Amino acid sequence: TKKGDPNRLIAAMKEAVAVSPKNATRQVTLGKVLMEKGMTGEAEKAFKYAVVAEPHNSAALMEIWEILLGKDMDKEAAEYFVKVSKINPEDVHVYNRLGIAFRKQGKFMEAIDEYKKALLLDPQDENLYYNMGRAYLEAALQEEAVVNFRKALECNPDFSEAGQILSEIEATIPG
Repeated sequence: TKKGDPNRLIAAMKEAVAVSPKNATRQVTLGKVLMEKGMTGEAEKAFKYAVVAEPHNSAALMEIWEILLGKDMDKEAAEYFVKVSKINPEDVHVYNRLGIAFRKQGKFMEAIDEYKKALLLDPQDENLYYNMGRAYLEAALQEEAVVNFRKALECNPDFSEAGQILSEIEATIPG
């Protein structure tokens, strides 16, 4: 077999996991390789074993939800976000990523709630205002979206994405 052969890598990872099944990092690595090979069911089992092995390993949980988000498995990813947010209730990144996952699922108000929690922890984060503006815009709440894009620009006047989307919205407003 050639170097970097995914089947060989999966076999090696399965051996490593068999030696120490309670090692969350190995389970996550196995799950990632399985996911890349299209073996979603087996990957999800490995992720579940990782959580059972080390339920408070927030780094492993965050890696799992990043992998799931990367595969557009937003609903599954949201479960891991919730677990991480319970471990790290002060982590702005967790709330932001959970908001993004909810937004991708079309759950705009849930996304907005997560961005608001994050803004309580970091009220000067322009990315949070931008993401909340996008959620409002996708929820067809244009006025609230405009307010948030303007707040993003107040925090960072050079935030070109916020400026561009705000210009596009304002160009559609009559008068």
